[in-house]
Amino acid sequence: MSADQPIYLKIEEDIKKRIKDGTYKANQKLPTEREFIEMYHVSRMTARQAINNLVGQGYIYRIKGRGAFVHKSNIVQKNRSFLSFRESMKEYGIEITSEILNFKEVLPPDLIRLNLKLDVGQKTYCLSRIRYADGEPIVVEDIYLPADRYPGLMNYDFSKDSLYGVMERDYDIFMYCVEETVTAVNLKEDMSLLLYGKSKGIALRLLDVVSDQNGIPLKCGDCFFNNEKYSYYKINIQTE
Repeated sequence: MSADQPIYLKIEEDIKKRIKDGTYKANQKLPTEREFIEMYHVSRMTARQAINNLVGQGYIYRIKGRGAFVHKSNIVQKNRSFLSFRESMKEYGIEITSEILNFKEVLPPDLIRLNLKLDVGQKTYCLSRIRYADGEPIVVEDIYLPADRYPGLMNYDFSKDSLYGVMERDYDIFMYCVEETVTAVNLKEDMSLLLYGKSKGIALRLLDVVSDQNGIPLKCGDCFFNNEKYSYYKINIQTE
């Protein structure tokens, strides 16, 4: 470790080492920010930067009002392009399969309608499915798409077909940008049973809106990821 390395990076490396050697175990609550300040004799800003970086890298996660915890994570997704979930997991040698829970035309919830910039009364297709990584449940997702933009969409079998592939190939859709919000949430019993096989659980909730080059929303996803198997690390890459 370089002597002139920033202090927050030294703290990051030390915490990572403790996670890897089992000093801090999966889902264990970490020391508080104040305790880290006292432990490393640093300022609040330095301790906070180290913790924030570790959250961003997927080593730890926060629960509001409870603190920071060690991530039990086998998969870290780096969002760097419009790869489908199945394609991005191929990079880890992981086979993704899907089970359709529901696929129908609906009036979307207000949160979804506003994100898709739809008028009241406009309908969407809602594709609900659970996805498995090497046979184990990893995400339950509700995907909303404006119904008038995708005629005939319900003729596809999205337990096998790639949604992004269909959008690009058959609807001449060009996906230009994505806006995402990731939060840790306590699950309702039915969702927890699907992801964990138990009545209580915590998941990463990812709300994403994909738009075209004119800023028109193409789809909105509301996804709940198995917190024990998945973490998310966003990388922004500028292309010309």
